[in-house]
Amino acid sequence: LVSPDQLTSLFDGAAGHFVLDATDTTSADNDCTTLVGVGGKRWKRVYSGAVKAEWAGVIPGSSYVHTELLNLIANFNSAVFRAGNYKLNATILVQNKSFRLIGQGPRATFFDFYNAGDHLSFKSVNGGFNDFSGIVDCCVRNLSAAAANAITVSGRNGNPQPVTSFSAENIAINAYNQSGSNGLVLNGIETSTLNRLYIQADSPISSLAGSNGGIDRSTISNFYLVSTGVNK
Repeated sequence: LVSPDQLTSLFDGAAGHFVLDATDTTSADNDCTTLVGVGGKRWKRVYSGAVKAEWAGVIPGSSYVHTELLNLIANFNSAVFRAGNYKLNATILVQNKSFRLIGQGPRATFFDFYNAGDHLSFKSVNGGFNDFSGIVDCCVRNLSAAAANAITVSGRNGNPQPVTSFSAENIAINAYNQSGSNGLVLNGIETSTLNRLYIQADSPISSLAGSNGGIDRSTISNFYLVSTGVNK
């Protein structure tokens, strides 16, 4: 059991069992499962199952964690987030890759955006792919007192378009009914599967005007409008 110097605290959720990989001289430090220590030694986390967000410093609480979350998304295709409130003051962009956010339930795991222009965005551009991305068992909220988006999913209009498969399962979305607010915006996607959604917004689910592949390519079941939002 080792504690490489990159881990700032044994109690911040990042500690774990690491072993030295003496044959690896090239892997980058991802601040999660591979750490580069003194002399360029590569330490590999021993684990099975899903990556845990706290290993990468994505910790619920009073500090903003958008930088750590974006780093996690850049290096992995999915992660499990523990219960709590994750403070964010930047748009979280999943672009040209796959990523699934897996929480502990829509009344337990909260992604809270504090600026009107910030939201959770899944996007494909310039022929890139964003396949099998999604969000499970979470609540996404924009807490600003202004018109805002909570989640946007966008590919490219016209044909051919990037294949963007998106799914949402047991999700609460709060944009707090501000005039012009959007809960979930779908635009230029190949297919989406939406099940057990609880949404509070001026426009709960929408497609951009003239978009190709929005609500018309979505399978929606168990959809609920809520008047007071979903709170912990």
